[in-house]
Amino acid sequence: METPKLLRRSCKGAKKYLLPFGDVHIGAPGCNLKKAKDYISWAIDNDAWILGMGDLIENANRYSVGSGVYEQTLNPQEQQDGIVELLRPIAKRGLLLGLLSGNHEERT
Repeated sequence: METPKLLRRSCKGAKKYLLPFGDVHIGAPGCNLKKAKDYISWAIDNDAWILGMGDLIENANRYSVGSGVYEQTLNPQEQQDGIVELLRPIAKRGLLLGLLSGNHEERT
């Protein structure tokens, strides 16, 4: 397991945005991927920091509440790959401050 890293970021004088980003649920039928991509694009265009707040993937299994395991549109590996690709542009720009894991990520 990789040791978490503490990032230190600062800005002087200019206004800086800090955006929470969570509950995307990539792989769920109700996931609005276009909205998530638009949110990331806005963050890049406005040099905004992002903090991942968990439940970025659906990752339902047979012990999950409801029928999510049968309704997922992507398998868990595709979900992980999808969120990595979604976050890669902001990570490359140093705008991704960190990721908190939610119960959906903890299923893996």
